[in-house]
Amino acid sequence: MPSTPARNLRNACPFVNRIPVFLGAHSRILLGTVLLAIVWVLVSGWAAMRQYSERSRSLITRNSGELSVQAYESAMDIASDLSRLRGIAAFLSESQTVKNMLDPSAQVPPGSDASNHFLAGAAFSLGTDALYVLDAQGVCIASSNANLPDSFVGGDFSRREYFLKAAQGLHGEQYAIGKRTRTPGLFFSSPVTVNGQFAGAVAAKMEVGNLIQWVNKIPSFISDGHGIVILARDRKLEMRRLPDATIDQLPETGRTESYGQTDFAPLAVKAWGGPFPGLFSMGESRVPFAVSTQAVPNSTLSIWVVAQMVELATIRSDCQIFFLLCGAGGSLLIFLAGGLLIYGRKLVLARAEALQASVAKGQFLATMSHEIRTPLNGVIGFSSLLMETRLNAEQRDFVGTIIKSGESLLTLVNDILNFSKIESGKMELEDVDFSPREVIGYCMEIIRPDAERKRLGTRLEFLPGCPEQARGDVNRFRQVLNNLLGNAVKFTPAGEIAVVASCLASDASPVATWVIEVRDTGVGITPEQQKIIFDPFTQADPSTTRKFGGTGLGLAISRRLVELMGGTIGVSSEPGQGSVFTLRLPMRIPEENSLLPSAPSLAESVTVRKLAKMAETHPLNILLAEDHSTNTKLFLFLLQRLGYHADSVDDGKAVLEAMQSNSYDVILMDIQMPVMDGCEAARELRSTFPEDRQPWIIALTANVLEIEKERCFEAGMDDFLTKPLQQDALAAALKKFRHRKARRKMHALPL
Repeated sequence: MPSTPARNLRNACPFVNRIPVFLGAHSRILLGTVLLAIVWVLVSGWAAMRQYSERSRSLITRNSGELSVQAYESAMDIASDLSRLRGIAAFLSESQTVKNMLDPSAQVPPGSDASNHFLAGAAFSLGTDALYVLDAQGVCIASSNANLPDSFVGGDFSRREYFLKAAQGLHGEQYAIGKRTRTPGLFFSSPVTVNGQFAGAVAAKMEVGNLIQWVNKIPSFISDGHGIVILARDRKLEMRRLPDATIDQLPETGRTESYGQTDFAPLAVKAWGGPFPGLFSMGESRVPFAVSTQAVPNSTLSIWVVAQMVELATIRSDCQIFFLLCGAGGSLLIFLAGGLLIYGRKLVLARAEALQASVAKGQFLATMSHEIRTPLNGVIGFSSLLMETRLNAEQRDFVGTIIKSGESLLTLVNDILNFSKIESGKMELEDVDFSPREVIGYCMEIIRPDAERKRLGTRLEFLPGCPEQARGDVNRFRQVLNNLLGNAVKFTPAGEIAVVASCLASDASPVATWVIEVRDTGVGITPEQQKIIFDPFTQADPSTTRKFGGTGLGLAISRRLVELMGGTIGVSSEPGQGSVFTLRLPMRIPEENSLLPSAPSLAESVTVRKLAKMAETHPLNILLAEDHSTNTKLFLFLLQRLGYHADSVDDGKAVLEAMQSNSYDVILMDIQMPVMDGCEAARELRSTFPEDRQPWIIALTANVLEIEKERCFEAGMDDFLTKPLQQDALAAALKKFRHRKARRKMHALPL
């Protein structure tokens, strides 16, 4: 090959051969770096926009939730004030004194001093701005302000909406400017009938200024039923019309009569044109507002709570800075990108771990409940049976200690399960008719033996006006009372335990508020301790746990249960003087003759315990399916005490085999068994055997969660018993079998 200058140069300088390789390698790295930088800039922009979106949405959601709560609480407070005023008018409309004012035969002259003094006294004692009586033509014949220059007496109120409502026999409500005082107010009326005929009306006035406290607490305003702002924290908003106002439907004379004007400037509220729904613009402001409105119950008023979202601009600025910083670093950006990817993966893993932990927590609680309650069934059951045998004093004391320890452990397990269900929002309330008197009396009977052992007096008092019936969750009601009474006995060394029950009820309302006070003369609670006593795992004094025992969950669970039922619970106490726990619980008053049994009486309990020959009156062929040998022994013994001799198997498959060769009336079916569990065995029974051979299946389980009960009924079981099992509960469940034809609903589920 001939020599060339280029070949000679490569031969003389070998490094020249490496230049293309060097450039090619670094060009790829440079290209990769540029591409990574471009991708990083794009990712940074995307991340900035995502951050802006998430933070903004989180802010909007949080503020909207807070505004909703504030609006609801303010609406409830206003409703309470208005309800009181409405009740005043309704109350006076039934007063014989008012009826005499409007009854010609009573010969009470209009505007008499006696009538005016009566209304003035009523207004003062009932705390309202004005009370007055209108005749059938709407003319005021008596007023609480008769002695003032702006007296209502003689005034014509016939065109007022509240009077027109009363003339129709209805309760009226209206916002209006006072005809005489020229001050805005809320007017409430109730019709007065004499001899069955409309004779006039009683009217009560509350000046709107009395509601200023509710709009001054938070940025808000109040509108009436016509969509007019009648009271606002920002006074410039008053007498403005809302976008959906119906004020135009009111004639000009009506507008003048109510508001003193006919034209109303609009309140410019419209949806914000930004990227987030649920925000509004008001007036000329470029910053959006979050708005929450809540209608005041039983009223035409509504309260509007607003909050200016100035934080959105700050979030936007933060995200822009974030983008600029993240888009400017070269190789540092690459490391930051890797870090963000790792961080993002950690977030995903953390979320998955949190979900897995939540599921594991539920499974753990269910499993631990079953594993703890199963041996407890044997401990408490056999100890109770042993207590009924002939024992000397020392042996009886030992057995009693075992039973108490087992019941304390069972209470602890129940408290933890209840608290977990409440915290997870899975606590469901029942709605049944019951007698609060019976429940309270039964709870007092439960604590009386412990009180007598400590030589404590017990007293139960029902104040007049307590209804016989109520509708609500009787079991949770009883649970709260048992906790309060148990604490009273525990922390009272001497004196007495008293329960005083009263009821706030109205003929016009289907709901009555029960007020139950549990009083003791015990050790008392300091003001500092009272602030935390309803917190979970908290006791008034850490030494209390050592002295009296307990987990500190009882009062926390009681408060959560009471709040779930719509009530409140509180405490007042002085150290060394005792404590008063006050339970206020609204419960509906059911229809007559709808009362269901609310608490087992002591006589009923004794009767069940004495059913030693129950098998003679209720003969049954029984099969027990239980894999735990101790529980099997206990259940068979309990059945023997009732007069039954049952067969037993230890798994669901053995149940099916036993049913092939025998016909059983009742199967006591444990849920967790080897080979085939109780639910699967129940499904097989319902789908395999004909209807005339279908047994009555009673579930036996140590799992007390509601979902477990639902799973048993869905599998075709008929009843549900929890461990530890008591003889009276077993006897009551077996007695249900005689009603099976009337009450049973077959569950035929496919394989």
